[in-house]
Order: sequence, then structure tokens, then C-alpha cells
Amino acid sequence: MRTRHAFFIVLLHACVPSLPIPEEAHLGCRRDSDCPEGRLCDKAGVCEMAATLDRAPPLLRSARSDRAAGREGSVFRIALEVSELLARTPALALDLDVPALACAADGELHFTCEFTAPGPSAGGRDGAVGFSTELVDPSGNSSPVYLPDLFVLDYRPPVLAAKRVEPALVPAGRPLQVLFAGSEDLSAEPEARLRFGDAEPETLAVEREGTTRNYRALVPLDGRPDGRVAVEARMTDAVGNASEWLSVGEAVLDTAAPEVRALSAPERIGKGVVLAVSFELDQEVNDDSLRVAVGPFPLDCGAFDASQAFHRCTRAMTGDEAADVSETPLILLVRAADAAGNEGSASVGVLVDFRPPALVPVPARPARARIGDTVVLRLRPTEPLASTPASLVAQPGGAVSCRSQARPTPTCARSPGAIRRASRR
Repeated sequence: MRTRHAFFIVLLHACVPSLPIPEEAHLGCRRDSDCPEGRLCDKAGVCEMAATLDRAPPLLRSARSDRAAGREGSVFRIALEVSELLARTPALALDLDVPALACAADGELHFTCEFTAPGPSAGGRDGAVGFSTELVDPSGNSSPVYLPDLFVLDYRPPVLAAKRVEPALVPAGRPLQVLFAGSEDLSAEPEARLRFGDAEPETLAVEREGTTRNYRALVPLDGRPDGRVAVEARMTDAVGNASEWLSVGEAVLDTAAPEVRALSAPERIGKGVVLAVSFELDQEVNDDSLRVAVGPFPLDCGAFDASQAFHRCTRAMTGDEAADVSETPLILLVRAADAAGNEGSASVGVLVDFRPPALVPVPARPARARIGDTVVLRLRPTEPLASTPASLVAQPGGAVSCRSQARPTPTCARSPGAIRRASRR
């Protein structure tokens, strides 16, 4: 029974006539060689006419986001354009730990995808974000697509890339200059404020330097008490991340100038004499800021100890300080500055006297004298004398004693003997 059945099947197959295949017939295939002449095997495994067979995969013509960057909660609208009709709407797999993004058709060749950025704890991350997808046409042709850097996610607030407050010690009359730079582009001008002790912070006007990320502010500090001031800034970046108040720097307002006290100097000084000056300072000053001079001529203060209150400076008068045989009034000036640059000074007048004194003749009394008589001679110098003349020499010889009377007229006398001529020794 089994043998007869098998033979019947073979016999039946052998009797099937070879008929022509109609052009509209759909033959199954695995490769082009399985199809008759003029036909090719398509993606669906069917022999199709070569002239109508579509083997070209669809292409992504463009993809753009309506915003270049965003933060948590930012909504991105992504527009896609493809080269041909697709068999299904594409879905975008973003470079994030989030589900694939479904898109909606916006015409035959256009699709729109909307994405709301999650926070870092929900799959968001800082940096550029791209996507991958697969485009499939009705013929089954497909093309994988990957597009990097479609938009940027930014979760970090801006920080200070550079900062400076100068000077660190602010003297009287000088403004405080504040300089700082942001780490990225900002959505608006940064805020800045000045903190002084326990007082309410003061808002500062900030200026941008050109098109850079650098900002500056000038802060007048006149009328404020001495003390420490602090400057802070707050910034918001282009996507809306706002920083806390950030410290730009601190400075100390010091408006008290050093005071020069107890300045002591001689009223007159002569050639070859050492001019000695002493004074006190009420605070420490910079070593190189101390200047002591009589007129334009400096004094030597030796090794300066800024921690000492009392100071002494000297100058040997060489004769270059004034014209010879003259009296010249000069100003002795002491000037010093503290670490902040506040300058204090004091001055006194000094008469530089390079002209020797002279005597104006005054008739003696009596005009005639006998031996044994006392002759009184009054001396009238051309300027006040530092001391009474010790003695005069009379002709012919002999000492004449002098005593001080109403200056500048000393009185000298000699007995016995007549004084013919007197000269100062």
C-alpha cells in the first residue's frame, strides 16, 4: 500500500506540464538567482520586476532642535526630514538613560519629536546629547542613523573663572576696583554687592568689558569708617542656572594717615655743622616711604625701624645748600606713608646761614681816658650771636673782659689802658 502511494506521487509530478509564468505572478525567493530573468529578489523575499524594485534605503535629510541648550525642565522640539515615505514613524533613542522618544508625523516626509529634559537623578547629564534611530521604507529598506550633538544639557550654575579686588588696602580718596569673569556666557548682567560689617549689603553697578565674559565695578568708599569690606557676585547662565552669592574678594579701608609728631630741628644752621632732626610717628609706615629733606637736600635717617616711634635723621651741611655768604630760609619736610598709601607730613623752617656776623663800630665811653680809667665799649653785631664774646684784644695787647647786656649789644671793659681798636676772637 505504501509503495503504490509513493509511486503515484512521483508519477503525478512527472505529468505536470511546464507552463509559462505570468508576469504578475509573485514567486518566492532568497536571492536574485532564484528569480527568472528580468526580476530581482526584494526585501520581502518576492521576485519583483527589476525596473520597479526599490532597493534604496531612506535617508535623513535634516534634524534640528529649536534650542541649542537647556536645563532640567527645558522643552526641546526636534524636527526631522526624511528622503521618502516611511513604513513607520521613527522613534529616537537619545544618548541618555531615558526611554526612546516617540515622534509624530508632520506631513509625509516630516516628523516632530518633543523632549522635556529630566534632572540628573532621572537620567539627565551635562554635555552634548545626540540620538540614534532606524528609518524603514514600505519596501523594507532600512538605514540606521546616528546624529551626535543635537543639543546640550547644562545643569551646573556658572562659577567665577577669575576674580580680583584691588587695592587690598584702600587709602582715603581712592575707589575700590572689582574685577571678575564668568565661566560661561550669561543670560543677563551679573549682580554684585558690597558687604560692610553688619550693615545691609549695597548693590554695585557692574559693567561688562566689551563682548568678553569680564566684568568690573568701581566702588567709592569716601565717608565710610575704616574696616573690612567684602564683594560678592551672583550670575545666571544662558539656560537659567543661577549661582549662589560667590565671594569676589575682600579689602580693608584704611584712611588714617600717619601723623608726624614732635618735629625738632634748629632754627639756624651753618656751613660744616651737622643738621640733626628728630620726630615721632604714630603708626608704622613703609620703609621706603620716609622722606626727610631740607629744601631739596635729603637727610640720612640710617637704618629705618618702622616699629619704632622715635626717629632721628642728620645731614652735614656742605655749603651746597645755599649761596655762600648768605642767609637762605629753607623748609625742613618730613613725609611718610602707611601700607595703604595714606601720606602724612610735617615741616618747620630752617635758616641756612652761611654769612659770618660782623660788628658795627660804636664810640667808646669816655672818648678819652687816662691810665687807670675804665673804658666801656659797646659792640653792635649785624645779627644775633649765639654767645657773648669771651674777650677782646686791645692794642697794644691785653685782654678785655665782656659781659652780656641787652642783646645784641654786649659790653666790654678794660682797666687800666686805653683801647684803640677791638676785634672779636
